[in-house]
Amino acid sequence: MQLEKVKILAQQLMLQWGLVEWKFEFTKLRPNALGTCYYKEKKIVLNEEFVLLNDITPIEDVIKHEIAHALCEPKDKHGPKWKQMCLKVGAIPNTCNTFEIVQKEERWKGVCPNGHIFYKKIHRTKKWQSCSKCAKKFNYDYILIWEDTKK
Repeated sequence: MQLEKVKILAQQLMLQWGLVEWKFEFTKLRPNALGTCYYKEKKIVLNEEFVLLNDITPIEDVIKHEIAHALCEPKDKHGPKWKQMCLKVGAIPNTCNTFEIVQKEERWKGVCPNGHIFYKKIHRTKKWQSCSKCAKKFNYDYILIWEDTKK
């Protein structure tokens, strides 16, 4: 997806929902962060790499997810008010994306028991991690098994 097309879509959606004073931009977020809402700066950002690797459906959902944050108070986080706002703007009210996301392959590949795949540059062996798509909180049933892709 071309960056300019996504930028136009995001700006149109932001205007549609009254975020006239808000800015939109791309940035190099950490690999699993697809988008972020910055309240103080009145800015919504999307992970440039995520936009370049994926089609419009998950991208539009992330834009709407962040718009829902912008329309709520920072204290609402991913709570009931935010979930209601997600439904209103047409986003899926989940904290992590439910679409199959294409990610840049990094050195470490984590696979959950249900087959979800995550990549990261650095693997910290002392910290156990469970699949964020299968469990909202840490859960031993969904522990990621990490492997070095460079071997």
